[in-house]
Amino acid sequence: MPAPKDTQWSNVISNNKGSAKLGIKVWTEDLGTKVKEHMEVWYWSQYSVYDESNEFFISVWGEEFWSIGSILINHTSNTSWSESNQTLIGSWTGTHTKYENARNGNASVKFTGIEYGGGSGSFVVTFNVSALTTYTISYNANGGSNAPSSQTKWYGSALTLTSSVPTRTGYTFLGWGTSASDTTVDYKPSSTYGTNANITLYAIWKPHEYQVYFDANGGSNAPSGLTKLHDVALPLPSAIPIRTNHTFLGWNTYASATDVLYTAGSSYTTNASATLYAVWHLDYVKPRIDNMTVARCDANGNERDDGTYVKVKFDWETDRDNVMYAVYYKKKSDNAYTIAQKEVLYDTSGSVSALIYDSSGNSVVFDTEYPYVIKVNVADNNGYNSHEKPLNALFIPIDATPQSKNISFGEPAKDDEDGVLRFAYKTVDVAPKSQLLYKGSRFFGQTLLWSGNSLMTEASTITLPKTVGEMKNGILLVFSRDGDYNVTSYFVPKDTIASFGRTGWNFPLCTVLFDYIGAKTLYISTDKIEGHKDNDATGKNETSGITYHNEAFRLRYVYEV
Repeated sequence: MPAPKDTQWSNVISNNKGSAKLGIKVWTEDLGTKVKEHMEVWYWSQYSVYDESNEFFISVWGEEFWSIGSILINHTSNTSWSESNQTLIGSWTGTHTKYENARNGNASVKFTGIEYGGGSGSFVVTFNVSALTTYTISYNANGGSNAPSSQTKWYGSALTLTSSVPTRTGYTFLGWGTSASDTTVDYKPSSTYGTNANITLYAIWKPHEYQVYFDANGGSNAPSGLTKLHDVALPLPSAIPIRTNHTFLGWNTYASATDVLYTAGSSYTTNASATLYAVWHLDYVKPRIDNMTVARCDANGNERDDGTYVKVKFDWETDRDNVMYAVYYKKKSDNAYTIAQKEVLYDTSGSVSALIYDSSGNSVVFDTEYPYVIKVNVADNNGYNSHEKPLNALFIPIDATPQSKNISFGEPAKDDEDGVLRFAYKTVDVAPKSQLLYKGSRFFGQTLLWSGNSLMTEASTITLPKTVGEMKNGILLVFSRDGDYNVTSYFVPKDTIASFGRTGWNFPLCTVLFDYIGAKTLYISTDKIEGHKDNDATGKNETSGITYHNEAFRLRYVYEV
């Protein structure tokens, strides 16, 4: 049987009785991580040979030779180097591990004992064992940059993917997919890739999200907020907010803007979160009322604190025709207004200064003992506006009813109460009535003699501009708690001052919830009020246990009444 065509043959091996060649055929079978090696050994004589006393040896990879025994050789052709004179001596199969680099192996054969065919000889051939198969893992940034370098994977070994990641402005890297359109991550950085195949991994990106909110900016029905994706234009809603007397123009990123950056239905392309504010055009402005004042006066319009008529003044302006104003009034304690005059106004602006009169044209009388509220309405053919102002009652430092049953400080005394002291609308029962401090009629025409903010210590002296004897009734002292609040007033009759001469007067003082308690001692003579050394003292009285704060109270006003 002839040897395969790709068998490698040795040089001629000769002795004085004949010649021969040794042949070796080696081939490999790839098993992935291993290689299976196959070897055949052949003997070829030049002429006819009959021999069965021989012995053959083989070796692979440099290992020690081992014997494959004696083989019957029976070649009958005398034609020189006839293929019929080729005999298969033996074969061998082995398996070896593949490595990352290719290797060269060797196969050896030798024989002895063939008398008519060379006697003895040997032959060595070299064969190649391939390296492990490699696979390339490539990375595509898929719209980003800085894709990692490719990696090499060996057959049968798992590869740890790179921890490096690409970058892309406005996007978050999620992982790797196997196609450019993937949205689901197949591999994370540093995960394991085990497939024996080349592959390109594509970056999967999540675009940054930006919140766009809408502010009606004085209107209502603003659209709901939207989410914009990076580099993706966001269609703005066609729905628009509403606002009375205004036309919607569009949107801007500033609440105070008058120009439009985005119209309804246009696209928002900025890669940033934002609040869009409605931009409005004012279609109508209500009438304006400014500089409104109300004052008590006499029938001729001359202002007087004790006046029983009221003059109202105001400036007005409007953008429409058919303008009219009306005046309303009520006592402060009432709920409903009474309408007074109604008048047509001409032009688009002007000023009004008029007494308040009723529908019959008669001036309205306002009781000096009651506070009122005055309201003015200005209306045009589209809307109206209103302003209110308080009208105070006549300020009376001290007052008593004719029968002296009731005394009030800072307001008129009331005939409908019996035995009551009233301090700025706070009442305190008085008993017995025979101990009322002062009896007399109502005081009018009080005159301010002095004002300041004095502790009235020993060094403080107030010189009165007139003597007490020249006054109608006496003086009214007004104290406060270190400011214009917690006011307390005391009336000192002029007859009593004249009777006692220069003597010390004690004035107890406290705040409304007794947070502070104190007193002032003043020396009052016919033309002076002098202070005391303890008027700025603070401390605790060991006998009574009371903590006093004289320093917390100040003398603010001295009136002649």
